[in-house]
Amino acid sequence: MVDLINKLKNMKEYHSFNSKVFCLLFLYLLLACEKSNQQATHFAQTLNNTVSISNNVNDSISISVKLKSDEEFGFNILDKYFKSHFVYFPNKKKRDTTITKKIPRTFNNQIFTYGGFYKGDPKLYKNYYVVDKQINRLDFEKNKGDVNLIYPDSEQIIATTLFLDYEQLNTEIHQSKGNNKKLNEENLIKIYDSYKEKYMSENKLLLNELNQTYFIYTLQKIYPFDERIDTYIKNIKKPQVINKYINKLFVDYIKNRIHQPDFNQFLYSNKFSDEFKRLLSIGMFNFLRLKENKTSVKYKSAKEWLRTTNLYKNDSVYIKKEITPLNNTLFKERLNKLKLVDSLEKEISFSKLLKQHPSSYYLIDFWATWCAPCIQGIHTMKTLDMPKNVKVISLSLDKIKDKEKWKAKTKELEQPITYWLDDTNEDVISFLKFIEILSIPRYLVIDKNMNLIDPAFYAPHQSQFLSKLQSVKNHKYW
Repeated sequence: MVDLINKLKNMKEYHSFNSKVFCLLFLYLLLACEKSNQQATHFAQTLNNTVSISNNVNDSISISVKLKSDEEFGFNILDKYFKSHFVYFPNKKKRDTTITKKIPRTFNNQIFTYGGFYKGDPKLYKNYYVVDKQINRLDFEKNKGDVNLIYPDSEQIIATTLFLDYEQLNTEIHQSKGNNKKLNEENLIKIYDSYKEKYMSENKLLLNELNQTYFIYTLQKIYPFDERIDTYIKNIKKPQVINKYINKLFVDYIKNRIHQPDFNQFLYSNKFSDEFKRLLSIGMFNFLRLKENKTSVKYKSAKEWLRTTNLYKNDSVYIKKEITPLNNTLFKERLNKLKLVDSLEKEISFSKLLKQHPSSYYLIDFWATWCAPCIQGIHTMKTLDMPKNVKVISLSLDKIKDKEKWKAKTKELEQPITYWLDDTNEDVISFLKFIEILSIPRYLVIDKNMNLIDPAFYAPHQSQFLSKLQSVKNHKYW
């Protein structure tokens, strides 16, 4: 790919510039937040960082941080759809404490992002680390608002200056409003060549791969239709170091080309690698989930293509609700038609149920006594500091013959708001089909007026479950 970049740099066909707003970082907004995921967060006031190496690829990464009383710490990571999430470490104790969390390893190679402030210091500290498949532990050492990485060869995984140099150039490109294209390109090539020489001489291959990605991402800001972009993207064959610019690269690529006459033909081409198709399908998903695109009829063919991908087939419920949200009016109508049966065999409608158990928001838990993951989810929720403005409504899908089992189990589990649904009832069948409940456990979030907030919410064992519920007031920015 290095030779490819060198060839790309020499190509001279340029086209018009189509500027995209460059998102500035503000106080208490996490680094790497995408437009579709604008979520307010805390920046850590103090930080620390150590890395240990294992010869095995692990399915999780352990993060530990030693904090003083009332200090906080956090990292920004991407999920499998390149959506940004904040892993938060608050020390609520009145003494120095080491907090350890394990997070799933979503990718072999990925970027962890930190941004923080220190008391009374207006400076924003930023740090970027390449966490490869051999790293299984990150420990942190406090240095006021900054992070010190304790590791014998720490330079191998630090990508901070690389990120900051490209971010600065992207800011200048945005501020130039389409002018100074030649100068911006010259500055871009200087940055690329400088880091390429450095990383190749030091054998830092993952960092050099990032350098290539940022070069193409930034070039697309200057010349959106440059042939070098097509050549680079279409020649991606191996898994990339996952970072926010991979997502932006593909989303911008789609945005710039989706209205071209041959784009649909391009989507159905079979001459590209599996990795290219994977990244393109994630990029298309993130393009279609943007608010302005989600309900647009202009992108019908793009949605049809996405439905043919492995990405969609493996997670159709979640992806469908993200790109084509359920009709909220129909949802409320069908939800209120349900006849909920309590342990005393009394029926109640959903609207009356909400009046009996007032709350701002509700998490609806579809479960059954035979479902082990469902039971585990119920136990997990009992260990969590659930937000006070959210109440859990437990709806059993046990068969009629197992109704007595449900009554005994729900009593044993001490579920406070618990009802049974008759899955032979036409209204129940219609509702379950409407929300596409293909498996359980399944979680929905609604507000006090039965407006649907999320038809496929996270499970209690997932790291985003609690943080999303705690920020449910900001659900419009999810």
